[in-house]
Amino acid sequence: MQFKDGANVYSTDGKKVGRIDRVVMDPSTKKVTHVVVRQGTFFTEDKVVPVDLINDAIEDGVQLRAAAAELDDLPYFEETHYLPIDRGTEDSTDEARSIYWYPPVGVVPVGDYPYYAGEPYRIETERNIPEGMIALKEGASVISADDQKVGNLERVFTNDKMTQATHLLVKDGWLFQTEKVIPVSWIDNVDEDEIHLTVDAPVLERVPPFH
Repeated sequence: MQFKDGANVYSTDGKKVGRIDRVVMDPSTKKVTHVVVRQGTFFTEDKVVPVDLINDAIEDGVQLRAAAAELDDLPYFEETHYLPIDRGTEDSTDEARSIYWYPPVGVVPVGDYPYYAGEPYRIETERNIPEGMIALKEGASVISADDQKVGNLERVFTNDKMTQATHLLVKDGWLFQTEKVIPVSWIDNVDEDEIHLTVDAPVLERVPPFH
């Protein structure tokens, strides 16, 4: 099975419901628990889909076990919360900001518009994935042990049950791009934007191209 960057996702009733944006994985065990499905083009929303709801995942697309309407009940990948700041301990970091009702502060209200001065708020973003998991972004940089960027993640291969990552498809090179498959056992550590490997760039150069 495979999860390809941008692969279309289809419901059981044959509707295209989005495209694969991220694969949620335990960075230590390489266990895959969820995928993030991006819906929409201009006004996007990302839904967290457990692998239990996936019937099949191939290069051409991902087939779900759920109807399109059922995706509405799934959690959003990220949720933003606006929390009031205690004026006695107001945070001076970039996260602290104010939200105001119309019209803005300093503008004299005209007509019947009410004027409200809002309290200062801080913004917190919560991700609806299991604690300790990484929402691996396909397109993440792949870095060798000798600190060379050797390519970008294009695809994640899993076992038949889609519960365990087995290999990564990496697109390397700038002028002559080739694709290479490497085992997840070569991963040293991973976050959502970078994958660091245990092998040096010369070793990766000797890996044959993927066909």
